[in-house]
Parts: sequence; structure tokens; C-alpha cells
Amino acid sequence: MDRTVEALSAKEEVAVLDQCRRRDHDSNAGWDRLIAAYEQPLINFIFRLDSTLEEEGAQDQAQITFVRAVRSIDSFKGQSSFKTWLFGISRHVVSEERTRREAGKRGGGLRQSSLETPVGPADNPSGTLEDVIADPDSLSPQEELVRKEDCKTLTRGLGKLEEACKEIIELVCFGELSYDEAARALKLNPKTVSSRLSRCKKELGRLIEQNREH
Repeated sequence: MDRTVEALSAKEEVAVLDQCRRRDHDSNAGWDRLIAAYEQPLINFIFRLDSTLEEEGAQDQAQITFVRAVRSIDSFKGQSSFKTWLFGISRHVVSEERTRREAGKRGGGLRQSSLETPVGPADNPSGTLEDVIADPDSLSPQEELVRKEDCKTLTRGLGKLEEACKEIIELVCFGELSYDEAARALKLNPKTVSSRLSRCKKELGRLIEQNREH
């Protein structure tokens, strides 16, 4: 699933975005460059938001995200990076698609797990559930199966969090945005992002642990 990512410098990104806004033949070339640079990171982000997806489903949602980006590019004012803005659109796409799939299928508890749950073989765990959110590539194929199941637990747990907590965990832990990038996206200062993320991760762990007691 990995593809070569053609990284853009900040200066190149500004030039390419100007090209995209022209809405002429040259704009197509601009979008081709943006897709080449951000398609795979976007697909990875979508997988982390919804681990129940197959590769084709994640690709479809990435395509929907880019279509919405094309339609609303004039609203992007450069107050954050393009990646941050794009991931923000994707969060809404994933949420809408998940809601559509799960309509009428509510219910069921969280699996017995917490953010500190070891993953991998019991006698030689590779880390905790929280560790593999940000570093899934470190796992073996067998551990990857465990990760997918644990991520389903996280997905359901996130659904029980307030929107502010869900948003910050998805951007920083799943989208791998820096505190500065997340701060710009959420219109907060980095210290607030750090403290809120810590509080929200504790709340997510509490919700999962609470379910273990029932």
C-alpha cells in the first residue's frame, strides 16, 4: 500500500496552491502534485480514524476528501498547512461515512482494553495500545491483526468522547500533526493543545476501563 511521496517544501506548496486556484489547464497539474504528495498520508490517516475499512474504502474516502478540497480551495487562506486543512476535511468525510454505515446498528460494548493494554505476544509485548496508534509499522503481521482489533476499540471509545477531545486526539495521534499545527487548525495555543490532549487521553482510557467493569 506504500507509495513514493513527492514531498513539497513550504514555498513549493504555496506556488502549487496558487496554481490550483486558477481553475484552468495548469490547475490540473497543480492538483496532480498535491495528490502525489498527500494521498498516501491521507489514506494512512483515514485508516487510523476507522480501522474497520478495507483499502478500497479508505481510497474512496480519500478521493471524496480531495473532491471536496477542489470545490472549496478558495476557502483555504493558508492559516494552517494544506495537510492540516485537508485532514480536517477528511475527518468530516470519515465521520459521515461511519455514521451512514452504523445507522441502525448502535449498541455493543467496548472490548476489554485500555490505552495501557500490551499488544503482541503475552510473553513479549511490543508496546501498549497507545504506542501503536502512532507507530503501526513497527508491528509484525500477527501483531498487526491485534492492532486492528485494538484500534476498533479506540474507534468506538472515541465515539463516546466530547467533540473537542475527539478532534484533538484524531489530529495529533492519528494525523501526526505537531502541537503547533494542531493549534493552528483548532485556533488554540500549543500549551492548550498539550494540556487538552493529556486530559482527553486520560478520559478515553477511563471510558475503556469503565467498560471493563461492566
